[in-house]
Amino acid sequence: MSPAPAGSTLTYPLTIALEDETEMVKAGMFAEIQVVSDRKDDVLCIPSEAVFIKSGESRIVVLNGQIPSIVTVVTGLDNGILVEIVSGLSEGDTIVTSGQEYVVDGEEVTIARK
Repeated sequence: MSPAPAGSTLTYPLTIALEDETEMVKAGMFAEIQVVSDRKDDVLCIPSEAVFIKSGESRIVVLNGQIPSIVTVVTGLDNGILVEIVSGLSEGDTIVTSGQEYVVDGEEVTIARK
């Protein structure tokens, strides 16, 4: 697999070997695939968009009622949809998944939807 996408298409040229007894796969065909590099079960995961980087650290906004706290977390696997949280967050904590850039630590917020 190429280390960089082809042009501005965000596609990666990939060469694979298939055992296709039906011969339905032809040279030059395109496919959308997901490459699973690792898998973990029973881990704490949150939406990837909830995590932002500040000063080189992964951070999230945790709510206590309507009072936000900006918390540094340690992340693990990230598939672009969900990210594993290794430390810094507990199961059951309420987090902000959008609008984090407008949050001021300790300043009351209005919750748009849960």
